[in-house]
Amino acid sequence: MAQILLVEPDTILAKTYAAFLQRAGHHVLRAGDAQSAINACDAVQPDCIVLEIQLPQHNGIEFLYELRSHADWQRIPVIILSQRTTDQLSMDAPKMLELGINGFCYKPDTSLTTLQVLIDDILQAVSS
Repeated sequence: MAQILLVEPDTILAKTYAAFLQRAGHHVLRAGDAQSAINACDAVQPDCIVLEIQLPQHNGIEFLYELRSHADWQRIPVIILSQRTTDQLSMDAPKMLELGINGFCYKPDTSLTTLQVLIDDILQAVSS
């Protein structure tokens, strides 16, 4: 069972994603903003982070810079799950590599099962 930190400001979506991932065998911590996500990482280092870039107060990119500034958190896999496309976010491959992003999912095109498979594949690759 992996510890997943889900950073999603939309409460309904967060509950839906969390319930599905829990049924898939993961333990899910939820955070609705960047500061809550940092606090959650402090409390329990997650095995993987699923992150919506559009967050209140500090955006997801700022959160990633903060996350990666901590030595203990530099290797935590991050999956972006966003309403915005990579083009809208100006997220080219070098930028994603710099921020340690392991996957990118555009919400309207990503099923819950697809997200779960991506998480499981990334966790398996990291543990190998």
